[in-house]
Amino acid sequence: MEQDPLTQLLHLLKQKLVITEKQFWELSNEEGHSAEQEITIAKELMIQERHIKLIEQTINLKNQDKTLQFAFPMKYAMNLIQNPNIIEEYKDFNIIDVSEEFEKINVNTITEEQVKGYLIMKFDDTASQKSDAWEDDLGEVVEVDNQELEALEKEVDQQEEKIIEEEEQIIKQQPELIEQIEENHIDPTWKIDEPKAQLKIHNKVICTFAQNPVSKDIIATGSEDDQFKLIKLSTQKVIFEIKYDETVGLVDFSYDGKYVAAGILTGKIYVYLLSDMSQKVLDGSQTEPSVLKWHPKGNVLLAGFQDSTLWMWNGVNGEVMSVFAGHEAEITCGGFTLDGKLVLSGSADQSFRIWKPNTSEQIVKISSIAHKHNYHKDDVVCFVQHHKQPIISTGSSDSTIAFINFEDGKVIGKTEPLGDSIVELCFIGTNQPIIVAGDLSGQIYIYNWNSMKLIEKLCLCKNAITKILFYNQQFHISSLDGKIVTFDVRQMHNYRVLQTKSGIYEMIVEEGWILVGCENGFVYVY
Repeated sequence: MEQDPLTQLLHLLKQKLVITEKQFWELSNEEGHSAEQEITIAKELMIQERHIKLIEQTINLKNQDKTLQFAFPMKYAMNLIQNPNIIEEYKDFNIIDVSEEFEKINVNTITEEQVKGYLIMKFDDTASQKSDAWEDDLGEVVEVDNQELEALEKEVDQQEEKIIEEEEQIIKQQPELIEQIEENHIDPTWKIDEPKAQLKIHNKVICTFAQNPVSKDIIATGSEDDQFKLIKLSTQKVIFEIKYDETVGLVDFSYDGKYVAAGILTGKIYVYLLSDMSQKVLDGSQTEPSVLKWHPKGNVLLAGFQDSTLWMWNGVNGEVMSVFAGHEAEITCGGFTLDGKLVLSGSADQSFRIWKPNTSEQIVKISSIAHKHNYHKDDVVCFVQHHKQPIISTGSSDSTIAFINFEDGKVIGKTEPLGDSIVELCFIGTNQPIIVAGDLSGQIYIYNWNSMKLIEKLCLCKNAITKILFYNQQFHISSLDGKIVTFDVRQMHNYRVLQTKSGIYEMIVEEGWILVGCENGFVYVY
């Protein structure tokens, strides 16, 4: 049975869409591609989807009016024939033939009469109809008189023109955005998504912020403007602030929400009791801190420093409880195990170590030499602990991820170099052996640590990944180019990308909203 030509054309257009989508995903995961290439294919996808919509509605009109044998807009026929790439692909797939005369035509100056006269559409595998039969057998290949169809075509054209105009004018129309791009690293190829709320908290970069685990309406922030602040989100008001003599690089709340700590680049650690904001200054290293973490079950505070030591204090009275010495270079990451029974630390000396909190005794040292080169060969930058199993994953400047059983101190495995320095890690909050990593250049890696195989690599960000969180069955990823990427690991290509107005340094995710602290001193709520 001979298929209706309009229906077959719709089928062919959908085939073309599938091919273009595949090209888009291949380009997205390809290193070194330009934003212009990605935008070009994205625009092509958009146009193809709208052409499909146009043809589908044309078919609906035809079904409503049986006398309308073939209602096909001339504008689309011209668009099709003037695109050499489409013509070549259709020829390769044995979808259309073109006559020798057509091959000689300049596609940039082709006329409507030439469209009618030279295009040959194939309707089945055995036969084709000559192009001069378009009017006789296929119906008129001209602009139809049907007002509804013409209105639809006009609407599609207007939508396409509007989107193209918005993309071309977005930077010119927003002079302040140009300044943000220059100063805040954001990606100019993405349209800004307006937040639900925005708070101007600091005059410079928000380096760090934390959420009170009990009174979740309160967050603490630290900035390069040397200020430490407490903000009540429901009123959008600053309820406490103090200015120091150097950048506030670290903040953290105690497990019971009663205390908050701030780490200053001069090496001083301040602890505040929230009930009266009384202050304690802790004696310690006096070099720049890189780690500041409260114990998960008690008011005990841990800090790691540039001089390679870690210090632990009683957060209530400020007394030193332990000093952990043994690393040979600055501390880059650290904290307590989830049960609070062990202290963990990574360093620029390429080692990861496990300590007893009460005695400051080192019980495990993991390094490339100690583990026969089955570990990182450069700085240990970050780590994350699995929520159920005794497994810790570490990321390194050598672009590898390693997996450690912290009960026996054995290295389970190590990935091949993935790209750039691994700066963020997050296990999936289920029983699946999945970890998501982010690197310094903005690439996202989804890895199966059981089979030690890379599942997927996403190239959506153009600057460093700053935070990866797993919440409500979804991963949320922020970057220094101002993007927030959200996806379900079961549907990795079904991701959502929000573009903020500035590079993101910190992120908090709660039910119904995402909070980010940015390079321009704003906190945005999405």
